[in-house]
Amino acid sequence: MAKLTGCIIQMKIYNPEDMSLIDLFTDDDSLLKLDSVDRHSDNVHEYAKIIKANYHLVVELEEQVTKHG
Repeated sequence: MAKLTGCIIQMKIYNPEDMSLIDLFTDDDSLLKLDSVDRHSDNVHEYAKIIKANYHLVVELEEQVTKHG
């Protein structure tokens, strides 16, 4: 996905059963780049936080944009 979009991707996966944590970074420099970026950063112009409880809203918005351009 990172290659298709040109984005830097960080993903955390936590398993409470065995208390394991995986940090995925799409390139070697992404850790340094993403550590200094948050929703209040000057270089962030759009921010979205998606949680499972409201994911259906994102899908509905995406469908509306696709239908109406």
